[in-house]
Amino acid sequence: MQTVRSNREVQTQLSDDDRTKLGRIVTLFGPLVEPDLEPIGRYHTMTPDELWLALVEEVCVMGSARHIERLHKDPEGYGEFKKAVSMESLSHQQDLVDSEYHQFDKFDLKA
Repeated sequence: MQTVRSNREVQTQLSDDDRTKLGRIVTLFGPLVEPDLEPIGRYHTMTPDELWLALVEEVCVMGSARHIERLHKDPEGYGEFKKAVSMESLSHQQDLVDSEYHQFDKFDLKA
């Protein structure tokens, strides 16, 4: 496997051997993956807001996903969370780092 960077484009090239090994991994571990896993390339069809929320959620699950999973099960709380960390909401904040940190505290998402 080799990753090539050219201008602003990044491409990863796989040999036939690499594809075979990756295929074995997918075959072996695929059944263990949760069914709600996002399909490969989904980010191409996401809106900027959806992409931002996905990125924020990835930061939130570092170490443990239980807090964000709890929010996903609470539609009202998840709606409040999405609004609180939205790009629109954050664009009105003066101190973004401090504001974002306190938003996580409000939703019990800090480690």
